[in-house]
Amino acid sequence: MNNRKLDHNLLVVFDAVYRLANLSRAGIELGLSQPAVSNALNRLRAAYGDPLFVKTSQGMLPTPFARTIAPAIREALQLVEETLESNRKFDPLTSDKLFVVAMTDYGSATLLPALLSELAGIAPKVAIKVLRLDEKRVLKKLEANEVDLAFSSQVEAGADFYEKVLFKDEFVCLVAKDHPEIVEGITLAQFVGYDHVLYTPQEGNIGVVDRALAKRRLASHTRLYAPHALAIPLVLNGSDLMVTLPERLARAFQSAWEFRAFKPPLEVPGFEMKMVWHRVNHGDAASNWLRELCTRLFQVREAEPN
Repeated sequence: MNNRKLDHNLLVVFDAVYRLANLSRAGIELGLSQPAVSNALNRLRAAYGDPLFVKTSQGMLPTPFARTIAPAIREALQLVEETLESNRKFDPLTSDKLFVVAMTDYGSATLLPALLSELAGIAPKVAIKVLRLDEKRVLKKLEANEVDLAFSSQVEAGADFYEKVLFKDEFVCLVAKDHPEIVEGITLAQFVGYDHVLYTPQEGNIGVVDRALAKRRLASHTRLYAPHALAIPLVLNGSDLMVTLPERLARAFQSAWEFRAFKPPLEVPGFEMKMVWHRVNHGDAASNWLRELCTRLFQVREAEPN
């Protein structure tokens, strides 16, 4: 037998004729005309070197050889169907899928609590692996399918990538609850005069505060450059330092520490948090489910006008 003469559609025709014993009914089930079914059957006969089905008063009856190969053909078709269904469907209740996501600790602090809480109820076996977001390498990791989804405010995605904005965050200033001077608000003089903690989740020593001050020909002194957010509340507590953080992260700290939060005394532009993924994962049922879940949990929609 020449395997090149066979394709999946011919085996589907064989299975239908075997089950229904009638070319017309097989054609109706498959959406084919009777001549098309007959042509497919002739190709099967030539490939196998056997009549396969014989027309009788009881219909198209299989030959002994056809009876021999029928179970294997049915099993092969079922396996093909299962592979197709596996990409079309994702069952969160039974899946033990491990999703790999890339984010800074800002993303971890603001997104993971709600995400894991939701997963516990609707996808109890699904797990999340968090990789540190490296904005210089994350696109390559997405393309190589090493990362399913990235959460970033700065990654510039190219033509092979998709992105969706989840929300916008603004900046606020935090100081210790017992700060000696900053009690009800922060003046520009205080903002420049007191030392800062600079949150630097990515490489570099220039932050949004520095750029905002530079526009006014001002500068502040940074005493600590902190690439990880975890240390910030420990350092800030009981000190006269101040830090300017995304509001969602600041509120997370305030829930555990009694910090004072104020609007900065100058304009500090906010940012958009977005999901980024490569087209290699765009049609994957599991990845699509995770993106839809994150959209439902985190996307903030603008209020519709009255």
